[in-house]
Amino acid sequence: MRIAKKLTAIAAIALTLSGCSLNLSVDTLLSPPKLSDEQTEIYTALTEAAGNIELRYPRMGEHLGAFVVNDFDTDGSNEAMVFFERKSSDIDAANQREAGLRIGFLDRDPNGAWHSVYEMAAAGVQVESVEFSLLGSDSPKAIITYSALNSQEKLLSVVSYSDNTPHELSQLTVSQYKVADVIGNSTQLLLTFSRPTQTMPAVFSVYGCNEEGGIYQPYAPVTLSRNIAEYDLITTGYYKNPNGSKMFCAAVDYLIAENQYSTELLYFNGNGFVTADSFLFNGSPTSYNRRTNALTPKQNTRDINGDGILDVPMTSVLPGYESLTYPEQMNTIWWFSQISGEINRVVNMYVDPAGSYQFALPNRWEGVVTAEYNADSRTTVFWTANDKERDAVFTIKTADNADAYSQSQIEKDGFTLAGSNDTTQVYIKNIEYQGLSLTQDEIASALTVIPS
Repeated sequence: MRIAKKLTAIAAIALTLSGCSLNLSVDTLLSPPKLSDEQTEIYTALTEAAGNIELRYPRMGEHLGAFVVNDFDTDGSNEAMVFFERKSSDIDAANQREAGLRIGFLDRDPNGAWHSVYEMAAAGVQVESVEFSLLGSDSPKAIITYSALNSQEKLLSVVSYSDNTPHELSQLTVSQYKVADVIGNSTQLLLTFSRPTQTMPAVFSVYGCNEEGGIYQPYAPVTLSRNIAEYDLITTGYYKNPNGSKMFCAAVDYLIAENQYSTELLYFNGNGFVTADSFLFNGSPTSYNRRTNALTPKQNTRDINGDGILDVPMTSVLPGYESLTYPEQMNTIWWFSQISGEINRVVNMYVDPAGSYQFALPNRWEGVVTAEYNADSRTTVFWTANDKERDAVFTIKTADNADAYSQSQIEKDGFTLAGSNDTTQVYIKNIEYQGLSLTQDEIASALTVIPS
């Protein structure tokens, strides 16, 4: 039993260091990751100034190490930022050796040796992520997020660095954030999203950095839907305005209730951001409610057809399933695009419940073809939606790449291999049916194998 426990712990460490997530904090590993030569030099210089310390690590994002090395002040050479806490034996506030999460800043001296130049208190108790952006200025700004005590929100701190001194420009409370080029001139702005409360709605805000190095809001905040229970995913991209040019927009996919999602779009109109309530596209419906179940995988806003415009998903119940409870219903996903002043239906997509492929239904199938999925045989059959009799029109079946026997049996049953990913092979059987059967070109454009 002791051996098994030791092997489990060792495996967990190996997976964590290789980038796999087991929801383990790097701080709790039995031994910290081995430092590089440069990190060892930085660590030695920091401990000489700060005393006996324990390193702290961001939990997500591009920078996952305690040592963040970057050219903070654009002087042509790198500086270092290190997250740490002092061990209790070395806490001495009277001598400026304070407790809590700290950030140490280090630079190289004329001889190339690292030395500590500044230490400051972190804005939170646990660093979540670190990102760098100009935010419209000439030098990088560190965007650092922290977990907040007794809150699901994050504390976001914007820090600049010059003359060996860091400056906290702003401290915000956010739920989600994005850095994006809104105007299209390579000027990045900070987009923040707050969580709704019992008394306040969710709010979308935009921040930039002015010529004096201060943080300001170039556009007015926007109130979001009161139906937001949790943010699911924030996606940035484009819509096409009535004159045909592409404009920036942000899609806010959010959870309403268990297995129920929707999307709110924030359109940039050149003067600020507006929602569909004040930017209605020719009276088109703008409610993108959708639900998930075992037969309907969750979908998020994305460019579904490669035209550079964001498409928003909405579920549609297949014929014959309308009277069933939602966990029993089969659905397709209608994708909607914001183009030239109108919200257009782009494509009606069936997504394999196992996530191996997606299949675009032809328009002539709408209302007259339904589907049935068998998880045991990994088969989806598309049938004519006729109360009197059912006729199969098209069938899709999957098998594991390593399962040669099943592949052989599938081919004997008249199926043709249509594509594969690293784990799965996707087979099809096209059945002749007047007016509903598919051409080979239609199949080739409609069926997409999803990378594993």
